[in-house]
Amino acid sequence: MNQAITQKRWLIWLAITSLIVLSNILVYTLPIMSPLPSRVALGSMFDFILTIPIVTYIIIIRKRYSLKYIFPVILAGYVAARFIIPDPYFESYPFITYLLVAGEIAFLCLELYLFYKIARKLPAIFCSYKKYRNVYPSFSYAIEKAVYHSVSKSVGVNVFLSECKLFYYALFSWRKKVRTGSEVFTYHKKTGAIAFYIMLIHATLIESIGFHYFLHQWNPVVAWILLILNIYAVIFFLAEIQAIRLCPYVVTDKELILQVGLTKQLVVSFCDIESIHHNKGALPSKSEQKQIFDASVNEFMKEPAKLEIVLVKPMRATMFYGFQKTVTKVHINVDDEGAFYDTVMNKVQERNSHHS
Repeated sequence: MNQAITQKRWLIWLAITSLIVLSNILVYTLPIMSPLPSRVALGSMFDFILTIPIVTYIIIIRKRYSLKYIFPVILAGYVAARFIIPDPYFESYPFITYLLVAGEIAFLCLELYLFYKIARKLPAIFCSYKKYRNVYPSFSYAIEKAVYHSVSKSVGVNVFLSECKLFYYALFSWRKKVRTGSEVFTYHKKTGAIAFYIMLIHATLIESIGFHYFLHQWNPVVAWILLILNIYAVIFFLAEIQAIRLCPYVVTDKELILQVGLTKQLVVSFCDIESIHHNKGALPSKSEQKQIFDASVNEFMKEPAKLEIVLVKPMRATMFYGFQKTVTKVHINVDDEGAFYDTVMNKVQERNSHHS
């Protein structure tokens, strides 16, 4: 569950998957291959709903993520097969569609059961949230603590939490004010992060309007799928803007809470901080990035972090949908760099003096 996927693995997976997809496209498009027996569709379907998912499991999912992630891969393979295999060949084997639909229904029932279990715990979650929101300034961290207090962690719970945060910040947080005080530190005011996401929203809206009509003339299903994905992307960008504004870094008596928008979170006890110092180096290499928690926002030009925190031991950072990353350092930018440095340094020295 916690091993990182190397770039080499992604490239191997992409090469094998592309080879399978391309070979199937050529079978149905090259004139030299005609006429084809009807059974060729069965082989293609096995490639898309068996071979590609097995390759994905071996290279990407195994020992890293839950087996549940294989179901979206199978569904994506089926959708790709429907576009590649001509209808006359596909119609020879309708039972495949029925089997796939039955499997997806079973998976959906499992997820609905999980959400039912969460719904039963909603009163307890609300009570816990009222308690935690007085301690933690951000909805994101407070709702996470409240949910995990009542429900055990799982892939479904992680997805549920991520979607709750997404729609809360995108739709219900616009009247909220940023908490101020000596213990909170904003990190976006001196960056172009907000402008960057506004630009992405603008580009996505133009793409949605411009391409939907032309795609609809070619394939209405693809047009609507792309439109739905673009709407979700706009909602995500809006949520990210609000989360960046409303989730400052928090220094408590015992720990440092780093919530970077929606997508990254790390909570570090001051006992686990070895040192904090000003970082004058260049951008880290790709190999170095694997061990670094990048506590900075996306913007037009990536700049080196101003501060670096070295951890006593490797720690787990949480990404969107509950994915985890093991880190040994934190690279961080804040608007008030001097005050943040002094505050964290004092907390670390206090904790070290208490344990010495």
